[in-house]
Amino acid sequence: MRILEHRFEHIPQEGRRGRAWLASLLPLFEGALATEAVVPEDAFLRYHHLGAIVLAVERGPAQVVTRSPERVRSQVLDHLMLRAHAGGPVRIEAGASVGEAADGDLILFDLAQPLRIAMPPQTGFAIVVPRRLMAEATEDVVPRHGQVLPGASVPLARLLAAHLCHLADALETATPAQVGDLVPATLALCRAIVRSARC
Repeated sequence: MRILEHRFEHIPQEGRRGRAWLASLLPLFEGALATEAVVPEDAFLRYHHLGAIVLAVERGPAQVVTRSPERVRSQVLDHLMLRAHAGGPVRIEAGASVGEAADGDLILFDLAQPLRIAMPPQTGFAIVVPRRLMAEATEDVVPRHGQVLPGASVPLARLLAAHLCHLADALETATPAQVGDLVPATLALCRAIVRSARC
């Protein structure tokens, strides 16, 4: 397991800290801080590289993140992202679809399509999975880009949202052998979620 982590407590100036935060979002996302938002000193962005999948964990400021059509075309990513968060409602714009996700909901993104997410200060958890690993789940059901699965009414969404939070904690002390067990279990949950999704 490899970890890439961005931390910001060593940057005392708010302006520099904000610029460093926005730089840490690249190359996956372009970002802009919300009006009057400040990156807290305890903010972080951490990527756990777990072989074929990546778990991203962040504690960040109020912001807007986007994947522009130009970035999508230049990167040619063929991955799905499943994201959960805590800290308040998130506004999602994915193509012609506009929606909102609450704490405990799960959001499905296709990184091969543009998106825009506006969020308050929060903690977020996201798993990035190559589409090929989801092939059996997506054979019959194509998840809608930006689809929100409400945790209050979709038990599997609530389960995976909680799993991502606990997975981030477990990885702090997990042995390589334990990580080897956690990855297929996480993938199985992701496939189950996608199979249950309805367009």
